[in-house]
Formats: sequence, C-alpha cells, structure tokens
Amino acid sequence: MSSEEHNIADYEEVLRVLPESFRESWKDNTDVLVYLADLGSLGLQRLSQEPDRLAEEKISVLEQTQDLAFHNYKTFIQAAECSHKIFQDFNKIEFRLNSLMDNLPLFKEKCAEFGKEAQKINARWRQASSTLAKHPHLLEFLEMPQLMDTYVRNGYYDEALELSAYVKRLERKHIDIPLIKSIVQDVQSSTNVMLSYLLTKLSTNIQLPDCLKVVGYLRRMDVFNDLELRIKFLQARDSWFLKVINDIDKTDAYEHVIKVIENSRVHLFDITTQYRAIFSDDDPLLLVREDSKGNCAIFHSWITWKISWFLSILEIDISADLGGRIDSVLAQCMYFGLSFSRVSIDFRPLLIPIFQNVALKKFYSAVDRATFKFERIMENFAFAIYTNTSLLVTSLSESSLQPPITLLDFYPLAQYCNDILNALNELKLCCSFSVSKDVITSISNSLDRLVKVLVAIHSKKHHRMNELEIENFSKFCFLLSSELVPHLNKCLSVIFPPESISQTLGITSLEFKKYEHLCKLNSDLMLESLQKVLPSRIDEDMGLTITIHSKNTADDEQLVTENRNVTLNYVNNDSSELSGSPDTDKYIDETSSSNIIREESKDEIEMSEENTVNKIDGKVFDGLLHDARETDECIQDE
Repeated sequence: MSSEEHNIADYEEVLRVLPESFRESWKDNTDVLVYLADLGSLGLQRLSQEPDRLAEEKISVLEQTQDLAFHNYKTFIQAAECSHKIFQDFNKIEFRLNSLMDNLPLFKEKCAEFGKEAQKINARWRQASSTLAKHPHLLEFLEMPQLMDTYVRNGYYDEALELSAYVKRLERKHIDIPLIKSIVQDVQSSTNVMLSYLLTKLSTNIQLPDCLKVVGYLRRMDVFNDLELRIKFLQARDSWFLKVINDIDKTDAYEHVIKVIENSRVHLFDITTQYRAIFSDDDPLLLVREDSKGNCAIFHSWITWKISWFLSILEIDISADLGGRIDSVLAQCMYFGLSFSRVSIDFRPLLIPIFQNVALKKFYSAVDRATFKFERIMENFAFAIYTNTSLLVTSLSESSLQPPITLLDFYPLAQYCNDILNALNELKLCCSFSVSKDVITSISNSLDRLVKVLVAIHSKKHHRMNELEIENFSKFCFLLSSELVPHLNKCLSVIFPPESISQTLGITSLEFKKYEHLCKLNSDLMLESLQKVLPSRIDEDMGLTITIHSKNTADDEQLVTENRNVTLNYVNNDSSELSGSPDTDKYIDETSSSNIIREESKDEIEMSEENTVNKIDGKVFDGLLHDARETDECIQDE
C-alpha cells in the first residue's frame, strides 16, 4: 500500500472520530486533508503542544490581519466599492440583456424591412446606372419640362402647346416607363401654370384681338369643353369688371352712380362684343342643335344678371341725395340703354319703374315734410296777423305759373306752397304719366290734413277769437281754396298735360274730358269740411276795401285813398273785405316796402311756362316769410 493511500485511510479514520457535520464540510478541503495527515504523524508531546501552538499562531495571524487591515484599509474600501459597482453593472447588464431579448423580434422585422428597402435602392441604382449609360439619348427628354417652363414664362404659347402635344403622344406610347411619367407630370404642371396665366390675362383690360388669341390657346389646350369655356370667359371678364366698379369712390352718390353708368356702358358693351366675336351663338346651324341651345342661354343669363345687378346699384344710388341732378342720371342711363340696343339688349323700359318709384318716394317724403311743417307752424300761429300783399300787385294772366303773391298774407300758406312746388320741381325731372294718380292722391291727402288742422283750430279757438282773428281766419281759408288749390292744379296740368295724356291713351281730347277729373285736385270735396266753419260767400265781385286808421300823418291818408279799392285776382273771382284795425296801422309801411321788393324781384320769382314748373326764388320768398314771422312774434309779444 502506497503512502498516499495510507494518508487517505488515516484521514478517513480521523473523520470518523469527528462529528458528521464536520466530515461533510471538510471532506473536499485539501488543506484539511494535509493538516490531518501532519497531525497524525505527530508524537504525543508535540500533539499535546499543538493546541498552544495553534493558539499562538491564531494570535499571530490575527495581529497580522489587523496590521494588514490598518495599513490597507483604503484598498479594502475601494475593493468594496468596486464590488458594489460591479454588482450594479451586472444588474444593468442583466436588465439590458432582458430588454434586448424582448426587442429581438422587432429588430428582426426591421432588418427584414431594411433588406427590402435595400433591394429597392439597389434596383433604383441599377436603373440609374442604365440611365446614365443612355444619358446622351435621354438628355433631350429630361430638358422637356425646363423647356416647357421657359416657353410658358416667356409667353411662347404656340411652342408650349406643340411641346405639350408631343409629350402626350409620348405618354401614350411609353406609359409604363417611370421617366416618361415624371416628364409628363412636370410638363403638366407647366401647362397648369400656362392655363392660370391665360385666365389671369382674361381678367385684365384686354382688347378683342388679344381675347381671340387667349381663347384660341384655351381651345387648343383642350382643358374645357365649349360650355365650360364660355362660363370661364364670362367669369374672368366679370371679375375684372367688378374690380373696376369696386374701385370707384363711394363718397359722392352722384359721382359714384355716373361713373358706374359710364364704366358699365363701356365695359359691358366691350365684353358683349368680345363674347359674340368669339362664340357663335347667332349661327343658324347651331341653333337647331339640341346640345347648343344651352350654350346660347349662358350669355343671355349672364347679361340679364348683370343688368339686374346694375339696376340694383342704380336704385340704391339714386335713392340718396343727388342734389337735384336725377335728370342727368336718367339721361346717362337712357344713353346706356340706347347703346345696348345696338346689340339687341335694350333695357330702357326697366329704368322707368326704378326712377318713377324713387321720384315718388322722394315726393311723398317732401309732401309729408311740408304738411308736418304746416302743422307745426299752425300750432303757434296767431290769426291777428295780416300782411296785406295786394297793394301794388298787378293782375296775372291765367296762363302764368307765378305763385299767387296773396299767399304771402299768411306765411304758413306761402311756406306750404313753396315746399309743394319744390317737391313738384324735383318730381318733374323724371316723372311719367303713370304717377299722376299717385301724385294727385298724395297732394290731396296733404290738403285734407291742412283742412283738418284748420277745422280743429276753429273748433278749439273760435269762442276766444275776436272779430279781426275771425276775419283773418276766413281769409286764410279762402286763400287756401281759391288761390292755393287752383294754382296747384295749374302746376299739375303743366307736369301732366291733358293733351299728352290723351294722346298716350289713344283717345281724343273730348273723350278725355270724361276722365279729366282724375288728373286734378277735387277742391270741392277736400274743402267741404271748411264750408261749415266759413261764413257764406258773396257771389258778386265787390273787391277788397282797405281801411287804415292813421293818427298823425297825411301820407297815410293819401296811401289809403290810393289803395281804397284794390281787387284781388282770385282764380274763382272770390272777394272779401278787410276791415281796418288799429293793430295794422304800424305795419302798413312794412307791407308797402315789401311789395316794392316783390315788384323789383318779379323776374326772379316768375316760373317758366315751357312745360316745367320752376322753383320760386328762395331769397325773395323766404325773406318775405321771415318778415311775416317777425310780425307774428311782435303781435304775440304784445
């Protein structure tokens, strides 16, 4: 038996002596095996000393360990820290490895996609290589988009259309080649730019020759059919026309409407001429075709819409204050319609209702203002006032249109007459026979309100009126019935001549006599309410006697003598007598001087008899009204 086998046997023998737990832990430890072998070879003396030696060795090792720890504590700390960091790094590595394992399937998919993309890139690279090899032959094709863009931007539309047609033929032959598709797309983009340029050019102030060229290019492009091309043409021209109209200054209504009429007349006529020169709507061969009837209706619909649009703007503008120049606007509109009659678009009959309605509205408003003003004046009017204007007044002919000067005796009547005549003067600028009934009805209603005001004043104040006020009230009513109403009838007969109305109706003057009452004011019916409050009228013409009580001067007596019997020229030959009153003595000089002013200003206040009713001179008439108002205020103060 060898020594090694003997040691193992001794080792096993020693292990049997020790507890089983020690045997299991030291069984595989080589150092324990060696020590036990040495221990077994010791004698008894050394074996008894072995515990002491081990204790001393333990103390020595402990001291060495402490000394080592003392001198190398930093190394131990660093080793501990490194161990901790290594532990953390291992944890991170473990986490990232787990994450990598989770993402490996996705990475696999991405790699597959990358492979596919790489294949595509490789295929394209092969195509590019093939293209590069054939570069001289493909250069001409590659320059087509740039050449097309140059043609379009420089206005060489004929060359651009030829190139576009060649590219279309090339596309039909080689539709499967990507390069050809790319060239076709680029050329098509330049073609769209060219289309935009052509449509923009139609939206400018373009003349007929250029219009023909542009529409010819559009037809060659074959982008629109004939119906769409007509619509595009009208849309482009209309956008330019609206821009011209919108640029007109709207500050002054008269200037705005005149410029709108002028621009509409010129530009719409040009657009009509251009359209008819380009599109053959009047061709008899096209009119019998069913598919061409809709094309012919496009322009008619458009021009009807533009005329309606123009009439709406016209109605808005003439409804504003034109400073009495509505006749000028009417003349311009009629000239506009006359110009369009040359192209069979005469819309002048449509103008009549517009001007007629606007004139009537303004007339109604003026009459209402005159009536309201009369009512306001009569609220504080004192009938003790009487300004005698019959002195130094000569008789007027029946055909004269001069307003009765006697109306100035009472300034409310004069003011009302002046306002109504102003309204008639504005109405006559553009009125037709068809509005005669409305005008007469409006004036009749106004006079009815005047009569109601007088009746109300009489019923309210007649118990408190003295003899002079009652007499002046009667004169006021007589002037209303015998001077104002007949004069208004005379003015209406000038604005609406019965002879002209009968000719328009196609009847004779004798037949028109049956309906003549419809063309004038019915004074008897309107003034029927006044008959109850007025004294009985004297049939015989006795004249108007003026009696003036003078206190001190002989000049006043001479003036009374010269004007003792002055006959007033009433239309109905009515007469009334004015009894003198001490209250009127101090106003005789004022009245005489006022009459002299009226005689000197006779030429200024006369109205023209040439089929119009001219305005009363504002300065003279309003001055006399002002004097009368001051006199009224003096009487009220006293």
